[in-house]
Amino acid sequence: MVALLLTVFISIAYAIYTDRTNQQSVELIRGVVKNRVTMLTEVGNKHWLVVSVPPQLELIKVRLPKGYPIKVGSEAMLQKIVYDDTGGLEYKFLRYVD
Repeated sequence: MVALLLTVFISIAYAIYTDRTNQQSVELIRGVVKNRVTMLTEVGNKHWLVVSVPPQLELIKVRLPKGYPIKVGSEAMLQKIVYDDTGGLEYKFLRYVD
C-alpha cells in the first residue's frame, strides 16, 4: 500500500514538474524597484520587491532571495518566463544592476 502511494506521488510530482518546464519564452528585463513588502512567518521573513517595468510601467511583485539587501530606487534585472500551457507569467529576481 505504501509503495503504491509512493509511486502515485512520484508520478504526479514528475508530471507537474515536466508540465511547468514547458516554457514558451524566457527574456531578461530591467525595472526600477519602487517599494518593498515584508511578511513575517514562523520560519522567517519573506521579502518581495515591487518593481516598475517599462514600457507599460506595470508594477510587478517579485520574491527577493535570501542574502540580497533591499534597495528601493535601484535598477533590478528580472527574468520573465511565459508558460505555453497556461499562458501565465512568472518573474524571478536575478540581481541588482547598480
